[in-house]
Amino acid sequence: MYNIGINIDKGGNLYFIDILGGGNYKGTLKVLDKKGNILWTLLDDRILGTPDAAPSFSPDGNTI
Repeated sequence: MYNIGINIDKGGNLYFIDILGGGNYKGTLKVLDKKGNILWTLLDDRILGTPDAAPSFSPDGNTI
């Protein structure tokens, strides 16, 4: 897997996109807490797994 882009929420959790590689452009959104524990993952065809992809938040921080 490859780390593409990261972002941090108001609570200090890290959001990043991993990709499988090998020409597969599907990304997996993963969230880590402050201690490095995985809180959750989301594999979805709508998550782009390319070097241009990075999670971002709305200005109020409530929407990814």
